Amino acid sequence: MKNIIVSYENNNGIVPYFAAAQQRKLSAALFSDKKLAHWRITLAIKLYEKGISWPYLSLLGDWFQELREIKGIVFTANRETKPVLDYLARKWPEISLHLYYLNNIENEITSVNEWQKYPCQIWTFDRKDSIQFGLRVIAQPICKENFKKMHALKIRKI
Repeated sequence: MKNIIVSYENNNGIVPYFAAAQQRKLSAALFSDKKLAHWRITLAIKLYEKGISWPYLSLLGDWFQELREIKGIVFTANRETKPVLDYLARKWPEISLHLYYLNNIENEITSVNEWQKYPCQIWTFDRKDSIQFGLRVIAQPICKENFKKMHALKIRKI
């Protein structure tokens, strides 16, 4: 059993920061093909909302084939994750689902109310957002492998 964090793969996404964790299969991209046109994702989401799920599910990448091994999944809060949260909640209720706001909520397109219909715990790094929206608070996720060489850096006092 393992827990993974899944982020929407785009040029600004956090997936590159989890490259080492991705090699250990602790992190995954929601859509693993970087050359995937966004219009295809949007079309697949619209079809999913109309009850045709296979185009969307076929885009989810290799991590989706390992659901029997996964105990918990943390998704970054973005509109592309809504169908997969819906699907997992219905088909895999034993998997613990979590949603994490990487940004302040005022900067997000999707509101907290839209996520509350899914059976997931909602997290933020921002204490103010935590109080205002009644969310759980936790630090930004990091991958320790990204900081392996930090011990070699000398810190200067200013």
